[in-house]
Amino acid sequence: MLTKFKKEDALRNHARKSPPRHMAVLALALGAATFASGCFVSHVDRVGPEWDVHADEKTLAVDASPQGNDDLALLSDEFEDASTLSQWAKLSDVEGWPEEIKKLDANTANPGNLTLEPYASFWFGDFHAPFLFKKVTGDFIVTTRVLVTGASTDVPARGYSLAGLLARAPHDEGRKNWKEGTENWIFITAGTGDGDGVPQFETKNTKDSSSRLELSPRTPGWVELRIARVGTRITLLRRAEKEDWRVMRREERPELPRTLQVGLIAYTDYDSLKWDLIFNRVDRYHNRVITDGVPDLIGRFDYVRFQRPSVSKR
Repeated sequence: MLTKFKKEDALRNHARKSPPRHMAVLALALGAATFASGCFVSHVDRVGPEWDVHADEKTLAVDASPQGNDDLALLSDEFEDASTLSQWAKLSDVEGWPEEIKKLDANTANPGNLTLEPYASFWFGDFHAPFLFKKVTGDFIVTTRVLVTGASTDVPARGYSLAGLLARAPHDEGRKNWKEGTENWIFITAGTGDGDGVPQFETKNTKDSSSRLELSPRTPGWVELRIARVGTRITLLRRAEKEDWRVMRREERPELPRTLQVGLIAYTDYDSLKWDLIFNRVDRYHNRVITDGVPDLIGRFDYVRFQRPSVSKR
């Protein structure tokens, strides 16, 4: 009898661990669809001398000053005056995409900060999320200091809830004449990715709407994020409190136009929208705002500072 019970118990355990055949087939199909949509995710630690600031990158690791004598200094914003918010362009207004911003203000909810809360949304391939930007021509360094939290937790609880900086090739033709497969951009963000409550950085490089993303561990709290463009090279850097700058990614992007949209992004609650990505439902995604999702991200930006690199190829 004991042997019989052991066999029956083993069969029950196997049944619990082995999904039904139709579920396995569905999982395989979803995996294939995700792969076909261009989804490639890498987990990296970004430790070691390879990710130190190299000698030829020292000019990219300078402190960002709120004052400056170069032509990009006027684009900077300390968010100490609510009226400066009007100087930022919204992607939704400029190109005609849905307005996915739940809350937005400068120097109000958090004095001295821009506060941004998105509805359920994500940046991936042909999919857009909230984006506030200014147009920048030629080489640049853009830096922000950001605190990313959930509504009631130090780290957002919903998967892929992050905020940070993005540089994107403009689509002056607007949504009406926009075509899939033509998105070109790169970003660096902080929040949580596939950790669902585990603090992470995310970098994402998108060329012709094919996105390659990398997730790295981080410590909760305020962090500085930076995008630097010199010639064809885009360098992403980050610096936590009392730390040195670390390189997160280096990419050659010779096809990017001289003038880019550069600014702030935030996105959250991927689980409420993942079927749009898996089945590449771009039109469906871009024809609605998910107000009944479960967004869980508050992005507080202390400043955004623009400057020219001291070594510039513009």
